[in-house]
Amino acid sequence: MYLEDIIDGVKLESDIFECKSRLNREDMVGWLKTIAGFANARGGEFYIGVEDKTKRLIGFDRAGADKERNYFINQVNEHLVPRPQMELSFVRYESKDKERFLIRVRVMESLVKPVILKYKNIPSVFMRRDGFTNGATYEEIIEMSVKSKNTQYDILTSDVAYDASRFTMLGAYYAEHNGGRPWGRRRCGPWDFTMKQGCWQMERCCLWTITRSGRRRCNARCSPGSTRAVSGL
Repeated sequence: MYLEDIIDGVKLESDIFECKSRLNREDMVGWLKTIAGFANARGGEFYIGVEDKTKRLIGFDRAGADKERNYFINQVNEHLVPRPQMELSFVRYESKDKERFLIRVRVMESLVKPVILKYKNIPSVFMRRDGFTNGATYEEIIEMSVKSKNTQYDILTSDVAYDASRFTMLGAYYAEHNGGRPWGRRRCGPWDFTMKQGCWQMERCCLWTITRSGRRRCNARCSPGSTRAVSGL
């Protein structure tokens, strides 16, 4: 039985399709780079449990499919930055009167590029082109960075309408720490000041840590009480 027997309209030879019979534990980069390449290009579909060259179904039993999916998710979370947007699902079929499962991973084109594969502290950027995944060229990396929707995560758009009644915990917290006064937009000023102070403190601590570690990539020295510029570091 082959993949086209159970999946209608699947494009077996294209830039947006790849399959593996199993995830190689000894060569994770070999399949992780495909996921990164899809995310850096136009997205794609990645099937696990399908023989690469023949597209013959290998599949998993129910427990094996669940184990393979969890391994896939863990490795993607650990090695790909930013994490690509994906949809994982099981494809059930029957072979010799036994149920078997494939794992289908739909990788979306990343909003923030490039997606970087980090393995053994070595960052790499891959691109999907002509049905293969290869290292991205310098020009491709520059183009990805320029065209990337490099939007801050806290201002990404959402299709969920704002509803003030759903922020009851925030209102209760504010009232508890402000003499019972209700929370409102005009009350945000002091909070903004507090957040800025907190960010400044974090930045100061980071600089202090870098300086104490003895690295020579920082031109500022920070102590718990002050921050001042220092030349020659």
